[in-house]
Amino acid sequence: MVPDASYDPDEQQPLFIDLIIKITIIRAYANLQNKKLLTAEKLLEFAKLMITLLDKSEDIEIQDDLVEREYADIIPLDVLKQKYLLNSGILFIALNQDKTACRHFTDCLKTGEIYDPRIRRDCVIQLQEIFEKQNQHSLSLKLLYKSFKHRTKAVVFLVNVEQSMDRHLSRVQDHLSYMFEKGLEDRDHISLITFSKNCRRLFSLVEKEKNFVQLKNQITRLEAS
Repeated sequence: MVPDASYDPDEQQPLFIDLIIKITIIRAYANLQNKKLLTAEKLLEFAKLMITLLDKSEDIEIQDDLVEREYADIIPLDVLKQKYLLNSGILFIALNQDKTACRHFTDCLKTGEIYDPRIRRDCVIQLQEIFEKQNQHSLSLKLLYKSFKHRTKAVVFLVNVEQSMDRHLSRVQDHLSYMFEKGLEDRDHISLITFSKNCRRLFSLVEKEKNFVQLKNQITRLEAS
């Protein structure tokens, strides 16, 4: 059942509209995988409605100073739009409307200043499959996919370990562990630096896959000083 999209701006309650949109799109994708196209279509229509509401309304903003929550980062509007476009494209493929699907995947690649590289990669893969189905080939798509396939990141974590931060460190460790395990690819390079009165480099930029256990242990051993 698609939830009611009505919104009362006078209601004083935390807004989790970005998470609602994300969960709605995830449900749509699950229904696509189970061939429940009508349900998926309705869920994507609701997601589009919420994205439009979020985009145009001056009363609703998902910003850190307006919404306080634990263990859930704010999802940028650009990324929500990209998630919607990607899954809408997949729906149109299932409906045998490849031309419309191509337009959605292309729009997804062009949308926003902030983007999720995994979404862009999936769009390129879908476009390649449509081209191959029609016995066509695109060198630019191949090159773009290759850039995603072999791209690695270099990430530096800078952590405040002053004594005043002691009560927050367990939460910091949880966030670091989540980003380390879920947000980084095996070939990415990471470094961890702590600071209080002085800076201390716990490890330099090293490859995640080859140093997984040591890096994980350093994160769990963080303590205030």
